[in-house]
Amino acid sequence: MLHGVRYTVNTWKEMLIQVCGHILLEKRSTIEWLCANEKCSFSTTPEEWRRELAPGMYVWTDNSTATKINILHGMFEECNIPASELVFEFRSEQEGEDEE
Repeated sequence: MLHGVRYTVNTWKEMLIQVCGHILLEKRSTIEWLCANEKCSFSTTPEEWRRELAPGMYVWTDNSTATKINILHGMFEECNIPASELVFEFRSEQEGEDEE
């Protein structure tokens, strides 16, 4: 959950993309700056190991969970967003089975 918005994802990669997309809507100029300056694993250059967030804006996604968390920390710091704004909730496997 970020700023009261809940996202349901199945992988850490999806989580990174969703959170980056959310921040892009709020702080586009900062994300553009991160991409232009190749900071915090953001870039303006497409590569197979990066995911496009918007035209000409990419983030490195083919990496470890720890690296994804570090990307978020760096992005939050550059955007002046407290890390405490992002909350993770994990569903139990039993809860997921009930929904099927």
